[in-house]
Amino acid sequence: MATCSTRSRRPDSMDQEQVQTAATPDLGDRRPCLTDRSSVQTWAGLDRGRTPVHVAEFYSGLGGLGMAWEASKYGPAHGTVAHAFDINEVANTIHEFNTQRTVSRRDITRLAPADLDALQCDVWLLSPPCQPYTRKGKRLGSADPRAGSFLSMLDALPSLAQPPTHLLLENVLGFEKSETYARLTETLTATGYQFHGFVLNSSDFGVPNSRPRFYLVARRHQPFTSTPAPSGTIHDHPAWFVAQFGTCDPPGTTLQSYLRTTQYPATDLLLTAEQLWKGGDAYDIVHATSTRSCCFTKAYGTRAAGGGSVLSPTAPEAEIADRITAYCAMRPGILRAVDTTTTGHVRAVVTPGELAKLDRLGLFAHLADPTAHAKPTLTGKLARVVDEARARAWRDVVTTSPPCPLDGLGLRHFAPEEMAALHGFPDAFAFPVDKVACKQAWQVVGNSLSVRVVAALVDFMLTG
Repeated sequence: MATCSTRSRRPDSMDQEQVQTAATPDLGDRRPCLTDRSSVQTWAGLDRGRTPVHVAEFYSGLGGLGMAWEASKYGPAHGTVAHAFDINEVANTIHEFNTQRTVSRRDITRLAPADLDALQCDVWLLSPPCQPYTRKGKRLGSADPRAGSFLSMLDALPSLAQPPTHLLLENVLGFEKSETYARLTETLTATGYQFHGFVLNSSDFGVPNSRPRFYLVARRHQPFTSTPAPSGTIHDHPAWFVAQFGTCDPPGTTLQSYLRTTQYPATDLLLTAEQLWKGGDAYDIVHATSTRSCCFTKAYGTRAAGGGSVLSPTAPEAEIADRITAYCAMRPGILRAVDTTTTGHVRAVVTPGELAKLDRLGLFAHLADPTAHAKPTLTGKLARVVDEARARAWRDVVTTSPPCPLDGLGLRHFAPEEMAALHGFPDAFAFPVDKVACKQAWQVVGNSLSVRVVAALVDFMLTG
């Protein structure tokens, strides 16, 4: 039986049907662009006789890298995003909806050196697939097929007639410890780049959300002068960087500044009684007055643990505590009822031979006492039968049981618009709800990046 550990913070007084609050300060308003282009075109080695400078966005996703370039202080004065590449159709649909930019679906692995040269891009912004390096994956690194496209770009870099003068890369923590990173740094060094790594979190900038990530910034034949550290240094949450290049929220900024009106139905956001009974002790509950929230991932909305925080819009703190206590007292009985009901459903639909096999494998012993008997591994038809029986058992038990105490808290997921706001996307960023379902939006936003952090890194890349 799981230990009941549902966490909460102070509640707010909002109506759960209304998720519109004060807007986040517009990053663009706080990042004035340089207007004297003649004074910046040659900064940091960007002078190739092209005005404006061309930027390529690889693994572009929702377009966050390009939006970070545009939100930075110095990026817009240098040039614009000329090319974007990604193969995720949902992300591309949202990207194109917001930028009117056509995203290339071309497989990056198939981009030969001549193709990369033909782009004539001085700046490469990259967010390669993170699955080979994530702590929840197999960590195959360069051996993972999903690392292949980025490795092909590394192979091509030394042979380019006009390699990019600047590179900025974003990935999960752990990438910097991979063999892929070793190959990246070896290639950069051999090709004449100076580079610095950064471990940064959105919370370093005062944002009430955690998004720890690794970043690398490189430029060719141009040493960085804003830090005395040598090329190749990895800076761990550097206060000097945030102070010099970052745009921070005031201390104590709460989630209320990031709540938004959503175009998705309220029913898409609310947690169902079944979801609460299944995973209520794993949800991280926050409130509009909270100054923190957990990192959103692509699993948001599909599992309780590891996906991101959920919001309690209305309940006072004392009521939340009382309801959590009642929930923890009731949940063991609900789980026992589901196991017992599953046993009955399975026995009713399998043949005598299948029943004997399930008994030998220990299924019924496990359902009778999950703490004493391990869950057996089932395959094929028997696995499907048991899964279907358990799904039906959950529906039956939830329907016939008393209401879940947590159900009265009005717990809901963050809307995709709110997640995007916490990631620093512009206030005007929107979702084509007629083409992208809420769950799809959750997945691609959970897989995106912090625009605010990358904007600061763009400025460091150009002027640091």
